[in-house]
Amino acid sequence: MIGIFIRSLCHDWGTDFKAGLSPRAAMDLVLLLGKNVRDARQAKRMTQEALALEADMKRSYLSELEAGKRNPTVKALGRLAIALEIEAAELLRKAPADS
Repeated sequence: MIGIFIRSLCHDWGTDFKAGLSPRAAMDLVLLLGKNVRDARQAKRMTQEALALEADMKRSYLSELEAGKRNPTVKALGRLAIALEIEAAELLRKAPADS
């Protein structure tokens, strides 16, 4: 299941699956994740404090994640998705205008 997800990400990012994500693409992914978390949180009219509480993480960690300064674990990504009531993959997808 994870392999399919990684293949899908590599395809979306125009990267060869076997080569993996380039360091630049990986950094772009961290920034994209932060933006998507912030956008989803704001769409739900949640504060960072409220989301952090729901996702069982510190507000400062969430703030750094939204700023693209943190690279969360898969577990943290899952907790965020559950708290935001969305699929985890949505947090890693480019918006159509960003493609």
